[in-house]
Amino acid sequence: MQFKRERELREAAENARLERDAEARKRRRVAPYAGIVALLALVAFVAFIRAWRQEQKTRFSFQYTAAQLQAEQNPTVAFRLAEQALDIEPRNLEAQGMLVRTFYGRLFAEGDTFYTTPHYREFAAQWAKSAGKNGVLMLDPDLRRLHIQWVEG
Repeated sequence: MQFKRERELREAAENARLERDAEARKRRRVAPYAGIVALLALVAFVAFIRAWRQEQKTRFSFQYTAAQLQAEQNPTVAFRLAEQALDIEPRNLEAQGMLVRTFYGRLFAEGDTFYTTPHYREFAAQWAKSAGKNGVLMLDPDLRRLHIQWVEG
C-alpha cells in the first residue's frame, strides 16, 4: 500500500511538473505575439492622433480662410466662420484676431488699436457705443459733442 501511495504521489508531482512546463511553453509562445500586438496598437494610436491633429489644422485653415474671404462681402457669415475657427483652435491668435476684426468690421481705421483713440471713417471719437440697431453714439475727443452715426446694413 505504501508503495502504491508513493507511486501515486510521484505520478501527481510529475503530472504537475509537466503541466507547469506546458503552461510555460505556451506563455513563451504567446508573449512575443502579445508584444507585437501591443506595439501595433501603440503605432495605430500615434497615427490616429497625428491624423486627427492634421484634420483639425485643415479644418481650422478652411474656416479661417473662409472667414477672411467673407469679411468684406458678409461680415455676419465671416464672424460665424471665425467663431468656428476659434472653437477648433481656441489658443490661436490669428483666429482671435479674425474674430475681433469681423465683429468690429471697419469701426477702427487702419493702424488703430483698442488702446488709442478710434477713428470711425475720418471721425475722431473719444468713446463709442452702440445706439440701437443701426446707430453708433460717439463722443468728440474734446468731450463737448455727442454724435450719432448711422451704420448701413
